[in-house]
Amino acid sequence: MRNNSVLYCNAIIFSFSCIFLTALHEARAQEPFAVPQRSIAAPTPDITGLAYDGKSIWVADWKEDLVYKLDPATGKKLDTIQSPGPRPTGVAWDGAQLWVADLHFNKAYRIDPATKLVTKEIPLPGSYPLGLAWDGKMLRLADRNEKKIFRVSPGDGASFGEVASPGGEITGLAWEGGTLWAANRVDDELYAIDPEKGWVLSVLKAPGPYAWGLAPDGAGGLMVADYADGKVHVVAADPSKGKGWARGAGKEYALDLAVDFYNYGKDPVTEGKLFVALPEGRENQEIAGEPSWKPSPDAVVTKGHGQRYAVFGFKNLAAPARKRVVGSWKVKLFDVDWHLLPGKVQGASAVPKDVAARYLADGEKYQIADPYVAKLAKEIAGDEKNLLLRARRIYEWVIDRLEYKLAGGWEPAPQVLKRGTGSCSEYTFSFIALCRAAGIPARFVGSVVVRKDDASTDDVFHRWAEVYLPPYGWVPVDANHGDKPDGRGRALGFGHLDGRLLVTTVEGAPDENPLGWGYNYDAVFSYKGEANTLLEAIGWWRPAGKKGEGGKACGAAAKGGSKKDAPCECGMP
Repeated sequence: MRNNSVLYCNAIIFSFSCIFLTALHEARAQEPFAVPQRSIAAPTPDITGLAYDGKSIWVADWKEDLVYKLDPATGKKLDTIQSPGPRPTGVAWDGAQLWVADLHFNKAYRIDPATKLVTKEIPLPGSYPLGLAWDGKMLRLADRNEKKIFRVSPGDGASFGEVASPGGEITGLAWEGGTLWAANRVDDELYAIDPEKGWVLSVLKAPGPYAWGLAPDGAGGLMVADYADGKVHVVAADPSKGKGWARGAGKEYALDLAVDFYNYGKDPVTEGKLFVALPEGRENQEIAGEPSWKPSPDAVVTKGHGQRYAVFGFKNLAAPARKRVVGSWKVKLFDVDWHLLPGKVQGASAVPKDVAARYLADGEKYQIADPYVAKLAKEIAGDEKNLLLRARRIYEWVIDRLEYKLAGGWEPAPQVLKRGTGSCSEYTFSFIALCRAAGIPARFVGSVVVRKDDASTDDVFHRWAEVYLPPYGWVPVDANHGDKPDGRGRALGFGHLDGRLLVTTVEGAPDENPLGWGYNYDAVFSYKGEANTLLEAIGWWRPAGKKGEGGKACGAAAKGGSKKDAPCECGMP
């Protein structure tokens, strides 16, 4: 028996799918992930800069042109320094003295807090300085007009490099453990940034409505000064409590997944099987018990990598005929963010042996032994040893070099990488191939998607990649939907899942995948003569607790109408 049933959807459907899923990735959970451990009321709500010297907090007030020294426990004002310029916007502590950035003069001033004397002034690059931080050797400066973060010499103000600001308006900077943190007052978010590449490694919701000043708290966390509520909030830089990931608010759904196999030919399909992948609980989803089926499956099988499948057999399907199976689930889906910091990632020796054996192996879609793929992976990875940063190099390269375009089927990675265009699945195969060639375990997962609203249908589905990063485990990477021009947008494709994705399928070794290179469902069958077959599926979503079931899964085709009028299933996102 062999599978020859999959039909490919048209480019318009696929383009809509990718655009819609892009919007999903951009939609963020409304609940703050950075829950304050404590909050300190400042003497002014007009905080535009924040620093911590290990004993005291320093805040700039650009309304009064002052810098206050505060007790970190009570917020009590301990001292006041007149700002050297009329618009102080950033404050940093260099280990001995205070630095204040001024918007009016576009300068930074070094102040001895004991004498309150200005001991140095330097011009600043750019024209609208906001956030200021000290990295141990130089100043880091966020400029609104330039949309850049500069590395600035404290000697003469010369720029020694820059990275793009990750979106919105960066108003605060902090240096913590070799990671640069930035506060975005427009999107109310905090970003962990690779200081050399400018990659956003982690995104946190800010603890207040108008994050401005930012500083390390001296204990591995962050202090966030909020311009709206006039408080300094102390938050954990990793709010996952050791798990490596944190959930947003969940939402409950009911899903009916209908899978239909048709025979329109004059001769019967003599024998066949339908396979439907069974979703399991994971970081982004909770499954309420076992699904209900119409009809019941002949068997439920579990493969070596833990993936379960329901199996439905049929015989002598004479035309016109349909074999339909419907599975019904109640699920709860969550927005999830992985808070990935390079310093916490372990080496390749920490990857479990079974994971390495299964997910560093080759496959016909990957072709990691192909000279082009092998050479490309080596060039991209370079001498980077950190698995997170190596995977991120590959991710950024794929985003920069590939462009979304539906060009037919699922071509292997070498062909896709050479031509520079691909479908969503081809982005995934290419990323996985380069990761495996670079020694990073990677696999694909497939899903059914809640589209448009909570009572919608999905007949297009979606897949993306996961990479194994110890001790975090499997981390989602969606290069196609991270294909954005700004750092924040790219961050949402690496270590983020939207709460409208129900993962059904996890890739195993080739002999563990009854769905082949597909996901969600598939069929194998045999016949003699002329059988005209069609395999398709549709997911019917509704909010949990709502009565009613989806309509016919196959449109006009269910009534013998044109295939053009039927929902299209292609196993491709």
